[in-house]
Amino acid sequence: MHGHKRGVWCVQFSPVDQCLASGSSDGTVKIWAISDLTCVKTFEGHDSSVLNVIFLSRGMQLMTSASDGLLKLWTIKSNECVKTLDEHSEKVWALASNRQGDMLVTGAGDSSILLWKDVTESELEEVREKQEDTILKEQELANLLQQKKYLKAIGLAITLEQPFRVLSVIKEVLSEPLGKEHLQKTIECFRLDQIDAILRFAVHWNSNSKHCHIAQCVLSIILKMYSPEELTQMPNIKSALEGLLPYTERHFQRMNRLLQQSTFADYTWKCMKLGDRFRNHPVGVPLDVLEEPTTLTSEQPAESVPQTEQSAFASYKPTRRTEDSAEELANRIVHAVKRKQLKEVRELQVSDEATPCTQKQSVR
Repeated sequence: MHGHKRGVWCVQFSPVDQCLASGSSDGTVKIWAISDLTCVKTFEGHDSSVLNVIFLSRGMQLMTSASDGLLKLWTIKSNECVKTLDEHSEKVWALASNRQGDMLVTGAGDSSILLWKDVTESELEEVREKQEDTILKEQELANLLQQKKYLKAIGLAITLEQPFRVLSVIKEVLSEPLGKEHLQKTIECFRLDQIDAILRFAVHWNSNSKHCHIAQCVLSIILKMYSPEELTQMPNIKSALEGLLPYTERHFQRMNRLLQQSTFADYTWKCMKLGDRFRNHPVGVPLDVLEEPTTLTSEQPAESVPQTEQSAFASYKPTRRTEDSAEELANRIVHAVKRKQLKEVRELQVSDEATPCTQKQSVR
């Protein structure tokens, strides 16, 4: 059988299959079929000579030892190294297992003999227990939320290390009447380590513009509750502040831009209302005449109306402007209001009298 590039240090027959495993100085382990003497598997991962190899788990796994003191556990089916053990500091010359394959003994050049035990089943059992415990806590958390016991719910979510579950609980608290006061009373009952955990969670919330207002609300309550000396005692306060400051500045800049835009929109709306007033104002009629018109009664003849008002109403001609002329007039009125020149606005009313007619002629 040819396949290794350097000398072969060890050979081991499989307890269940007609094959054998060999370890070489080239750092590889090969499995050979006895029937036709061909190489069916090659395992690469050691950086030095492979000194020992044995079969484990009823021929489903391999354990190898090398001259650099490392032991590696291989899965034959997937051709992968699933575990590397680093306890010896010198060459591992001896490697043996019991019949069950759950105990190993190794001897190395560092004058140490180590006994190894397979803890795969116990680790799987621990993982299974953790999963069951998590499921029970999730159910308990849902029950607490249904009963509106927010203090216990937030504490349990912090224990489970679920920042977005804590966020959803805080949102429910704030959605209720007097929610901020209830949230403040809830946070006041937390321990210092729980406050530190909430600050860590707030860093993640603050990085998203959808949740930043919740993070800022929680941060405001915490900063008002504790003094700077108490905050410095928290183990993660430095990293929390480093994560909060950049995004907080960015959110405040965005809010300032929105405030400026809303102010400009409000100003534009008021100017548009003023433009509607001037657009509906009769041409040639002074503003003071329109604001305080003279009403005729049966006891007051038409001759009693002042001459100025008669002449003003006599020249009244209603006009219907197109949308383009109304927009143009509104823009000109906005500039006139900014300069506070009401006289110029009145002149614009008179000068725009012929504008719609020229536009209609051009359309025709």
